[in-house]
Amino acid sequence: MVSMVGSCFAAGNEVIYVSSTGNDTYNGLSPEYDPITGDGPKATIQNGIDTADDNGTVYVASGTYKENLMLNKNLILLGEDLDNTIIDGQQTGSPVLSFYGANYVEKFTFVLSGFIITNGKATNGAGLYLYNGTTALLNLLVTNNIATGGNPSGGEFTRMALFMLISILLR
Repeated sequence: MVSMVGSCFAAGNEVIYVSSTGNDTYNGLSPEYDPITGDGPKATIQNGIDTADDNGTVYVASGTYKENLMLNKNLILLGEDLDNTIIDGQQTGSPVLSFYGANYVEKFTFVLSGFIITNGKATNGAGLYLYNGTTALLNLLVTNNIATGGNPSGGEFTRMALFMLISILLR
């Protein structure tokens, strides 16, 4: 159970599992595929995020995930192992993008922990783009991200966001 002081955010009962050996057609309800129940891990983090309930948890097994993410709900996103759970943005946009509704009106709360965030390339905040919400960033390595715009922050960009940093290394 994870909760944040001053927030109504808490982990829901459901955990969605993601593994580099998973399949996005699986339901995400088990860390390993079970042919009897059909339960098994998702292959992509974004599919895990999309599948998870609001206030749910997405648990990501060690591996390299080449994708760009949109976090659009209250969520806990946990990497299995900081040294071996990698989100690689492939220099196509922010590896982790915190987006708040079509008009940036909705405010979400999320926890991000246990990942290497790398190879982002965007105008601002190539590693992390945090806009108008509450974010807890725990045990992260944000490295090799390039901002091409006027804001020199390649690692992270925040605007109207409340965030907590614990054991974060920006390179």
